[in-house]
Amino acid sequence: MIRRRNRVIYGISGIAVAIMFLLLAARAPLLFAQANERVLGVIEVIPEFVGFYEDLEGRTEVPVLLPTEVPLPEHLNEFFASATFAQQERYTVDLEAVEGCGGAGACTFGSMSGEVLTDQTPKLEEMYAPEMETLVNPGDRPISSDPLGPVELVDGLEGYFIPWMATAQCSESKVYWVQEGFRYRVGIECADKEDVVELANSVIRNEPIAEP
Repeated sequence: MIRRRNRVIYGISGIAVAIMFLLLAARAPLLFAQANERVLGVIEVIPEFVGFYEDLEGRTEVPVLLPTEVPLPEHLNEFFASATFAQQERYTVDLEAVEGCGGAGACTFGSMSGEVLTDQTPKLEEMYAPEMETLVNPGDRPISSDPLGPVELVDGLEGYFIPWMATAQCSESKVYWVQEGFRYRVGIECADKEDVVELANSVIRNEPIAEP
């Protein structure tokens, strides 16, 4: 930083230095943003996902995003995972309480997915219209105390939170968000908003940063 007691430099060279400094200062926010731009993909694949990650990547054009931490229900101290669905346009990964569960409802406590976002992709209000109506007018049905609506995620991303409600079994609390033309979702059965947002943020943080 130039202090007031420093001698002021006159002449063409001084003006050139000043102009160069101003140009660099103007570009600094852009360079900082570029240096911190995240790239869709993962830095780390934790052991629970290693068994299927590479195969899943080869079966879908959607960048497969995974967390490094998964908030577990109170009765679990470990979890397993499997890729239960994969097409070029979308994939689903299930979070399971039992090894070899294969996505069965009795032993699955959460899930994650990614899909290509197009004009034909159903909007959330279409996909969850009955659930949203129930959440607004639950009657005697048990539902989450967390409100439906937008949530702030890391890196300035905005997500949308859909709380759980009780049907035949407790549904997942979910967070959706969009990155670079893809829509992602994470969900945990009967979870608080805080836990599902934490899971979404873990997925987003596990992305490499582009070289400036």
